[in-house]
Amino acid sequence: MTWQHLILIPVVMASIFWVATTFCVAIFMKKKRIISTGQSANSFAPSVSLIKPVHGLEKDLFVNLSSSCRQDYQNYEVIYAVQRKDDPAREIVRKVRENYSCKNVQVVVDENIIGSNGKVSNIYNASLRARGDVFVFSDSDMFLESDYIQKIVAPLSNKTVG
Repeated sequence: MTWQHLILIPVVMASIFWVATTFCVAIFMKKKRIISTGQSANSFAPSVSLIKPVHGLEKDLFVNLSSSCRQDYQNYEVIYAVQRKDDPAREIVRKVRENYSCKNVQVVVDENIIGSNGKVSNIYNASLRARGDVFVFSDSDMFLESDYIQKIVAPLSNKTVG
């Protein structure tokens, strides 16, 4: 074997690597397409409790909280969890609830503390009042696209997930 043949070894190995990578990506994308569109995903629509722990005033709080109420999903409730009665975010939460009074929106103000983390206490207190089959947690500073819940729930239609 000459040195010219030895130079070809890295080229051949790289080619094999890229063929294998392309094959793996194709399989992954096929599975992802099946999960996201799903044969039964359209009929799979469990009730969802969207829980948003809220604390203090944040930038774009009204817009971000309102995005929770504009989901393209039929069977869901929104629960805003506030830990203290004097939290300034309560006024924003009240306005959101007024604007979306036709939606299933709850505001939970519960000062029960279950540990040293206020956010965990908020989530726990809201979870006690949630009625959904699936709980989805989202921070108050997150703006949710209208298909957010659908994208979160769709993979759960696959029996091997969750």
